[in-house]
Formats: sequence, structure tokens, C-alpha cells
Amino acid sequence: MQVNITIFLICLIPLLLAILPPESYYSLLFRQDGDLFHKRVIVTGASLGIGREIALRFASAGVKHIALVARSQHRLETLKTEIIQEWKSHTSAVSQPTPMVHVLPADLSDEEQCAKVIETAVELMDQWDWNEHQVRESGGLDYLVLNHITNSHYGLWFDMKQRDGDTDITAVAVAVAAVSKPHPYVEEMFKVNTLSYIWLATAAVPYLQKRIPDDSTTQSTYAGHIVVISSLAGKTGVPHTALYSSTKHALHGFFTSLRIELNMMKVPVRVLLCVIGATNTEGTHEVQTKVSNSVTWEDPKLVANAIFTHSLFPHSTEMYFPHVDIGIASFIGQVFPSLMEIILSFAMNN
Repeated sequence: MQVNITIFLICLIPLLLAILPPESYYSLLFRQDGDLFHKRVIVTGASLGIGREIALRFASAGVKHIALVARSQHRLETLKTEIIQEWKSHTSAVSQPTPMVHVLPADLSDEEQCAKVIETAVELMDQWDWNEHQVRESGGLDYLVLNHITNSHYGLWFDMKQRDGDTDITAVAVAVAAVSKPHPYVEEMFKVNTLSYIWLATAAVPYLQKRIPDDSTTQSTYAGHIVVISSLAGKTGVPHTALYSSTKHALHGFFTSLRIELNMMKVPVRVLLCVIGATNTEGTHEVQTKVSNSVTWEDPKLVANAIFTHSLFPHSTEMYFPHVDIGIASFIGQVFPSLMEIILSFAMNN
């Protein structure tokens, strides 16, 4: 009888690990990276939504440098002021220096600007350290958090609204094909949502690998970390988001391959892919009016906190939020794709 109970408990462990959020047990299995007071961080898409909350979370943890990247300089300056004010009002932070916040407005659809953002951020961090302490840092980065996206265009790829009384898919396809640029957002979305991630990561890896890995007590052999904010739409196709979903699928293909290649080359840079569910941000308000009530929109602060927490786990390579919902949906999409298509077709039509 005792043997049967033991076997049952052993079999129960994988189920519990699947259901419980990893942050609830990772700290028991792995030590997290050491304190963040000497860390250097770049966050893209930092002016709004998840990116803004991620920047606030890293700053509240006391990173030494944080570079904020987005198109709007005004919003970034506002966030910089908020970060500094919150830090100074934090009573437990009196003994720690205020994080240095660097504002870098940029158009990330341009490859040259992507490379310039990384180079400028490192230069600003190095220059400040030299001016203040006469210390030459290693000229590197600890975290590159890639979060930015361009406006997503929600709707069916072939617009099924009546066109001269004809809703036949073949007729619509012919009509669309006759237009010189039927979908003008394709190039823009791939440049911002996919190519810029590749350009930024490529420019950042040399700096990320320069950082000194944390000592052996942290059980981490990584010098730097690339944190990629993706979506369930990057794991399985989602109706009404064909273009957005394709840009996210491309991210998973590239960064999973990059992670393997970096490990093969023994480059001490980790890649963490964050698979996130629908999030209630400023950019999704219009979409929320068009989707079914079955979709739950998550608080960006909760999403950002989960991403921040997982970024500290040295052996975490992929995370899901909400853990159970998105984790199960990703599993079904990979193992039972036909079932997932039926579920999504029903959910998105109601």
C-alpha cells in the first residue's frame, strides 16, 4: 500500500509542475541571478503597455542602467521622470543610487537605426560610468528586452464583407489580386514585428557576451539575456490575425534556432521566448470591441511581472502567461493542430 502511494505521488509531480506557475517552484530548483544593481538593460516598445510596465519593473529592482526605446520621445521622457520619482520615493532604496535612465527614440523599422540604438545605449552607459566613477566597464549589456510591435490590423485576410453583392471567396480573391498593393501593411509589419528583432539581437549579441557571467553560486553560465515578447499567435495560427500571427511565428523560428546555435558555439547568451495571451493595453482597445467575449484580457502589470520574474531564471527558455491557459493552448496547437483549429474557429466566431 505504501509503495502504491509513493508511486502515485511521484506520478503527481509532473502534473503539479504543469499546473503551477513556474515562478512558484523555480526558486526552489534554481537560484536566481544575483542582485540587479550592476545590470544594464534595454527595453524596446517602452512607451506603452507591456514594455512600459517591464521598464518600471526592472527599474524598481534597482538596475544600474536602463535604456528606453520607442518612437515617442515625449512618452519616454514621461516614463523616465516617473521611474526616477518612484525610485526616490521608495524608502528601502535610500542606500542605492538612482538608476540611470537613457531615452532613445527610434524608428525600429530601419536596420541602421536598430544597430545605432544598441551602439548608442552601450556608449551612454559606458560614458556615464567613466564620468562618475572613472571606471571602464566591460562595454556590454545584461538584458535586451524586445517588446515593440506596430499597429495590428484585425480582420480576415480576404475581406468577406459584401462587394457589389458578391461574397464568393474566389471572386474576392480575384478582386484582391487585381489591386497593385492589396495588403500594404505586410512589409511594415514584418519590418517592425520581426526583422527589427533580428537586427537588434544581431547587433546586441557581441555586447551581451562581453558581460561577466554571475558567479557559480547563481548556477548561471550566461553573460547576457535576450528576452523576446511573443504571443500565442506565434505558436498556433489565430483567425483574424493572419499577418500578425505570421510575424510571431517567424520570431519563434529565428530565436529558437539562434538559441541552439549560440549553445553550439558556447556563446554565453540566453534566449527567452515569452508566449503571452491577450493583454489589455492601449493598442488593443479597438480590437477588444471586435473579438468575442470568450477572450480574457490580462493586466499588463501582471504580464510584465511574470516576464521580469522569468528573465531572472537562468535556465528558463520559454514561458507562458497565463501559465495554464496559454500553456495548454500551445500544447494542443502543437500536438493536436486540427482540434486547435476547431476551438479557435468556434471561439473567434462567437
